[in-house]
Amino acid sequence: MLGETGDLRYFEGRTVGLTPEATALLAKLNDTLHRLKARVFIEPGDFVVTYNNHTIHAKEVLEVGAPDLLKTRWIIKTVNVDAIAPHRKYLVPGTEYLIDG
Repeated sequence: MLGETGDLRYFEGRTVGLTPEATALLAKLNDTLHRLKARVFIEPGDFVVTYNNHTIHAKEVLEVGAPDLLKTRWIIKTVNVDAIAPHRKYLVPGTEYLIDG
């Protein structure tokens, strides 16, 4: 969604255009983001923070080197929304705040 102040709220695979023009623009945005992306490798002990309003960010797992250690590591991504109602279908069952995926 393009907000009133020019902010862009975008979830790849979930954001859709409401008009043919918006759909074409969304395809162009997807292509541009994938063409310009740069990977940051998070090593044990690293702490990474991005400011949501000035950053396009995502998680992409390329390889899991030590699957048993996944139980002791976590990455959390927070997103602010104007209303939870449109997102309820993505909630982890039994929670009011945790999105699955």
